[in-house]
Amino acid sequence: MTVSAQSCLAMPQVSMTRPRLQEFEVPEYPVNASVPTLGQNDVHVWFAYASSNALQQAEYKTLLSRDELERMARFHFERDRDAFVFAHGFLRSLLAGYLQLSPRELRFDYSGHAKPSISQITEIKFNLSHTDGAVLLALCRNREIGVDIEKVRSDFELMSIASRFFTPNECETLRRLPEPERAQAFFHCWTRKEAVLKAGGDGLSFPLNRVEVSVKPEEAIVAVQTGSEEQLWRVMPLNVPAGYVAAVALSEHQHTAD
Repeated sequence: MTVSAQSCLAMPQVSMTRPRLQEFEVPEYPVNASVPTLGQNDVHVWFAYASSNALQQAEYKTLLSRDELERMARFHFERDRDAFVFAHGFLRSLLAGYLQLSPRELRFDYSGHAKPSISQITEIKFNLSHTDGAVLLALCRNREIGVDIEKVRSDFELMSIASRFFTPNECETLRRLPEPERAQAFFHCWTRKEAVLKAGGDGLSFPLNRVEVSVKPEEAIVAVQTGSEEQLWRVMPLNVPAGYVAAVALSEHQHTAD
């Protein structure tokens, strides 16, 4: 079976550097992933539901490196080990399609904050996120990229968490919303922040309340001050199934390919 786009969100072009976002959904197993061409200005985001298919899990497990298998084994619960296997097998399968390599051939390097990159390949950038049965992979060329997906829930003190991790403006906007809308808005804000910080390679080591985004699912340019340097990130909402919220962030300016 060939992977096809289930939905495609094309951002209108206003300049040569504005990225074109395309979203794809992976069909259920078995699947022979035929990936589209990733142009210089394209951003591809792939969504999949984690599979409980034993054959697929076994196949994905054979693709993982020794290091990945060791990381998988550190999880206490079987469901977490299974989620890791699916996410990383999914990652290897799709990256291999773009690079025209065997999934087992892929080697990864990791930054100081554990952001992965493909060894000896600097042009293709990617980021992975998975949570509660859903997996997202985002790819582009010559831009740093980050993606985050979260399951929307409201079984915690939203405003208490927001006061610790959101900016005063974000907290005030959240507070003004009707209570039934707050959980969705909270996760819109959270995923946008995480996507930006993952794109920059900092993850949660950088204070979330120093990154101001929006509680609304809208495209925006976000400025992040790190010391004397200001970095600009384009943040875009993603079309994911009901019950989830997701965002992708990428550097506003492309790097020169090596």
